Amino acid sequence: MISLYFVDWYGLVGPQKVEIFDQASSRLLRESAVTNYTNGVYLSWQYSGAIKIKISSPSRAFLSGLFFSTPSVATPQIFPNGGTLQENCAPIQLHTTTPDVEIRYTIDGSPPGRSSLLYQQPLQLGRSGTLRTKAFQKNGMGESFENSASFRVLQVPSSATFLSQDTQTGGNWAPAYGNGGYLIAGATQLLPPQSTVQKQGELQYTWRERTEDSRALLRSPLTSERTAACWYTTNEMTVSLSCLGPHPREIALYFMDWDNGARVQEITLSDPVTGAILDQRIIRNFQDGIYLNYKLQGPIKILIKKIEGANALLTGIFLSTPMPEPAIPARLGPMSISENEVHFTVEGSDSCLYRIESTTNLVDWEPVSLQPGSFNFDHPIGNEPFRYFRVIAIPME
Repeated sequence: MISLYFVDWYGLVGPQKVEIFDQASSRLLRESAVTNYTNGVYLSWQYSGAIKIKISSPSRAFLSGLFFSTPSVATPQIFPNGGTLQENCAPIQLHTTTPDVEIRYTIDGSPPGRSSLLYQQPLQLGRSGTLRTKAFQKNGMGESFENSASFRVLQVPSSATFLSQDTQTGGNWAPAYGNGGYLIAGATQLLPPQSTVQKQGELQYTWRERTEDSRALLRSPLTSERTAACWYTTNEMTVSLSCLGPHPREIALYFMDWDNGARVQEITLSDPVTGAILDQRIIRNFQDGIYLNYKLQGPIKILIKKIEGANALLTGIFLSTPMPEPAIPARLGPMSISENEVHFTVEGSDSCLYRIESTTNLVDWEPVSLQPGSFNFDHPIGNEPFRYFRVIAIPME
């Protein structure tokens, strides 16, 4: 906000006109008259960008003071405030404490203005970049300071590897399975944050709400109660898994032919974007229950199709904790010194962050940089006789 102070000390000056122009286009933005100001008067405006103020009077024009204050519109906050996200899997929220304002933003690096994208719901980023945002009064010139945050977006390709089948565990899934989340037909579900499991074309059926039959799944890892239920289809149904994290994760699918219906069904895992088949197999004779265990990464589509029997079914889905990739050491390029700066290249993996630390005594190490992948590093140096650097690889979560 800008405020102009006028005082006609002797009451001799008379009325004045104040005009505010856009400095670039000379377009008139505001016009005000100053009269009866022997006791002093302030004129105040909210403004943004570069402006030009013109003060005129039939006799003579003058100004007694010029004052600036912080905006009356609170700066929008960004949650999370930057970092590494999986593609289209972590909603970004913008919020300001000032009511009745519009939050505008850009994701192409340009400064936000009144005609920029309007924030209406949490954002999903499909590529890396810098999010810049401002809040604007709906009626008036008021606007907030700008806020920004940089995001690195990981595009995780789809992959599926069949690991094993298990016909021994039955309904006693905990603790062998599900330490990273689970969905149990007719009972409970617990999923990691942002992870989604969407079923399509399925119906649900419960054979026994409560049973002691060990083929039936435990309702949760904290109870001994069991439920015999399933999701089923008379033709085919799909289960779509997404936002499971950037690292591989083991998934177990449990099938149980409770009423011994001689069911035979086909299980196909595919890339939901390209349609490429990643794994396909047929199961039969699973009246005692069978787990199919996979290592998955990225979004996955699971197609369950009836081949023989009244229908095809699925009884439970179990997720393990993610398996992060090990830290990959960086390779350092040649070091050079010019104009009191040291220069070298860090060649690393996109799956790791690399923290550069510096010291002069090999004891007290100070972090000076944290970046992913490969990058050029520049750092000022003083008159110390020795300066040491080391690079530590940190796997991304």
